[in-house]
Amino acid sequence: MGQGMNPSSAFSSAALLAAFLAAPACAQSVPGNSDGTPPVNTGGGDAGKSPSQDSGFSCGHIDQGCCSGAYCMGSLTCDTSIDLCVMPQPAGPDASPGNDAAPWEEGGMQPPPADAGPTCATGLSVCSGQCIDTTSNPSNCGSCGHSCGTMTCTMGACDSIVLSTQFNPPGRLAIDSSNVYWTNIDGSIKSVPIAGGTTATLAQGLGSGMGIAVDSQNVYAVSQDGRIVSAPLSGSMAVTALAASQPNPYALTIDSTNVYWSTTGSGAGNGTIMSCAKTGCNQAPTTLASGIHVQYPYGLLVNGGNVYWTSFNFGGEINKVPTTGGSFTTFSSGLGYPYEISSAGSIMMVVLYGQGGVIATVPMSGGTASNIVGGQSFPTEGTTDGVSAYWTLTIPNNEQGATLVKSSLTTPMPQILAVNVQPAGSVAVDSTSVYWLTNDGTVRKTPK
Repeated sequence: MGQGMNPSSAFSSAALLAAFLAAPACAQSVPGNSDGTPPVNTGGGDAGKSPSQDSGFSCGHIDQGCCSGAYCMGSLTCDTSIDLCVMPQPAGPDASPGNDAAPWEEGGMQPPPADAGPTCATGLSVCSGQCIDTTSNPSNCGSCGHSCGTMTCTMGACDSIVLSTQFNPPGRLAIDSSNVYWTNIDGSIKSVPIAGGTTATLAQGLGSGMGIAVDSQNVYAVSQDGRIVSAPLSGSMAVTALAASQPNPYALTIDSTNVYWSTTGSGAGNGTIMSCAKTGCNQAPTTLASGIHVQYPYGLLVNGGNVYWTSFNFGGEINKVPTTGGSFTTFSSGLGYPYEISSAGSIMMVVLYGQGGVIATVPMSGGTASNIVGGQSFPTEGTTDGVSAYWTLTIPNNEQGATLVKSSLTTPMPQILAVNVQPAGSVAVDSTSVYWLTNDGTVRKTPK
């Protein structure tokens, strides 16, 4: 990573990182080298072919072969000649050529289970015993049972609702039970009801914003003029500076008492992890960590009395330090380019940036990351609800132009949630919906 990188924009930093990771479009990313050089990428099977272009059972994932990705579920097996998931052929003498036994007679093949459903034409799926086109059915959009509610289904993805057109990228968003909040390059903090309505301005006159968090009283944000600020949700526009003169502050998070943020400094190894009480710290924040293990700390998370951050150094790692201060420890290593992190329950989700980017998980007890989905096109932002992972792509990938993707954490099967919209940024979820920012200046919502 070159010196002097300006990470104030998720999109610009993504572009710079892309220069490091020139690799085949569907390559799986692997851990980076300890000397700081970019990771070597390996091919992802029949990566140049989308399974949906052939007959047979679709893999149900993006830009990666069935066999190499091990995506054949249940009783399906992988036919290596076409790299597709297929039903297994019957074995035994009764399946051999020339056997005249009727297929369902004794000694022949066993009849199919009663609930096997109809045989559907190519391109249709069996959902609740019916042949369904999941590319356009709003009750089974992209997969059986995925409902778009009142919205239509296009190319296997629910059409999104535009909540606001007053996002000025770059920036990040946060949500509570009532509103979506986001930072803007024009130095404002805005909000809009999650049900739709009028966009409100909560603060202005700041520097370009990135990290943001919200509690029941205030919104907290990074200002690229070096301030860490809070502003009341009441809309009084009374901005309070908790800290100033921070060198390139980037990510921000909160717990019940404190605000935590990362700075990237002036180059590699000059980052810091900082904290200040929500009520103020007399402009004297506490340094929780600094040095070569805080290199480009784009991801930041507080959980269980510890602050976690990502670092590109030492082959890519996640480190943690107690919220009260003390020595840091390495939580997970050998990650390549860890960008965003989030947690729910006992799982941490990690977005590993790259042309063949990866979505991975790490137990909150620490240890080795497990890749759940690969072959993603420069993912940077993501989150989890403990059941599924949700992430956005800064460059749309595959023939559908996917920019918002979801996958189960336990049964990986990527599902496209948004297509043919501008490259996407920060993302958040609640019990029913996914909210995200796009590079065309919109705040969007779609069913999860």
